Amino acid sequence: MSSTPSERTVHFAAVALAFAVLAGTSWAVQSSELSDAAFTASNVVFNVLVFGGAHLYLAARGEGGSVPVDARWRFLAFLGAVAVAALLAVAFGGRVEAALGVDVRVLGVGFAVVAGVAYLVVEARASYRDAMASTE
Repeated sequence: MSSTPSERTVHFAAVALAFAVLAGTSWAVQSSELSDAAFTASNVVFNVLVFGGAHLYLAARGEGGSVPVDARWRFLAFLGAVAVAALLAVAFGGRVEAALGVDVRVLGVGFAVVAGVAYLVVEARASYRDAMASTE
C-alpha cells in the first residue's frame, strides 16, 4: 500500500478543513461580535481552501495526479489573485467607492472576469504547446 494519500483523500481533507475553518470563524464572529469584514474574510479563506487546498498540497509535493503540476500552480495563481482582490475589496471597498464613485462590487466582478479570461487563455496556450510537443 502506498504511503501517499490519494487525490480524492486530499480533496476531502481540504474541504473538511475549510468547513472547520468556516464553523470556527462563524462561531467566533457571533460570540465575540467581530466585524462583518472578519466573517467575509473567513468566507474567502473557506473558498480558497475548498478550491485550492488540495491543489496546493499536491503541487507542493510535485504530484500531478489527474492535473499536471504546472496547471495546478497556474490555477493557484489565479485563485490567489481573486482572493487577494476580494480581501482588498473588503478592506478598502468604502474608500475605493468614495474615491472613484464606482461600486466596489462592479470593480470586483470586472476583475474576476478579466482574471478568468486571462486564466483560460493561459491554460489554452499551455495545452496547445503540450499537444504540439507530444506530436513531435
